[in-house]
Amino acid sequence: MSFLSHAATMIVPLILSNGLHMVVVKKNLFSVLNKPIWEWGFGLNKSWRGFVIVPLLNAIFLFCFHVVCEKSPSETLFLGAFLGMCYMLAELPNSFIKRRIGIASGSAIEARKWIFVLFDKTDSALGVTLGYCFLVDLRFVLGLELFLCSVITHILISIILVKLHIKSSF
Repeated sequence: MSFLSHAATMIVPLILSNGLHMVVVKKNLFSVLNKPIWEWGFGLNKSWRGFVIVPLLNAIFLFCFHVVCEKSPSETLFLGAFLGMCYMLAELPNSFIKRRIGIASGSAIEARKWIFVLFDKTDSALGVTLGYCFLVDLRFVLGLELFLCSVITHILISIILVKLHIKSSF
């Protein structure tokens, strides 16, 4: 597979599933799932809704593009759900650290803000890239390229979502 095929498999469905997840959050859809996973550890914003919605949507979107990733429909659904779960799980350590040092859910700290912005924009990209590389067995350089592409995409999408008032902060 080419770099573009890997990027389309790994990144495009996550853009769609996370964008749609932000709409679900903004409109408070599926509110029965809007329960914190572990409020003390991760804060209020890491809810069961995200852990259900993002992997499910990612599986559906990747399934719609399954021709690109050259896998069977069942493998595509599994890969989509797996990458969606990698995305969600990779955000937890950063949230845990921020809650432990006193940064409230959804807020920022001015001192060393760039460190937290860096973690916020790379944690999920790293988790998804590692998960994808594990399943697909990619060369290190291609994995690194996909990670950098994911980070840049995450930054650009965050800016767009803030400008569209779907997301409240960068």
